[in-house]
Amino acid sequence: MNHITLSGYTSTDPRTSKMEVGDKKYIFCDFGIAVKDDYTTKEDSTDFFWLKTYGKQAEFCQKFLTKGRRIVVEGKLKNPPIQSKKGGIFYRPHIDVSRVEIADGKYEEGDPDTSSYITSNVDLSGLEGAEFVTESPNA
Repeated sequence: MNHITLSGYTSTDPRTSKMEVGDKKYIFCDFGIAVKDDYTTKEDSTDFFWLKTYGKQAEFCQKFLTKGRRIVVEGKLKNPPIQSKKGGIFYRPHIDVSRVEIADGKYEEGDPDTSSYITSNVDLSGLEGAEFVTESPNA
């Protein structure tokens, strides 16, 4: 079973990428989460994870999340091989998020009526070798 649940604070502003492959359009959102390792000890240990959201959920994250917001996410751990421009292979583990919830308890101007967004599986077939177009955070 590949399932992960994390609670922490967004460590970056969400960054949106859009892509077109044929007549299909895709939107992705990447951002980080900082998770305290153990709140019961006095040691301050924080782990950082990279998150990816897709489709309507990516739009939700881009619109409502900023660095420092407390969130809870559920998803699957992924570790795909990535080819560098120099031809080498490296790995960048990330979580493909299936659910994100704003959990900081504070309401900000423009926040949605619901504080969570759940997506079903998004069809990402046909994206091999596609070019990404990145937009600035909270554009």
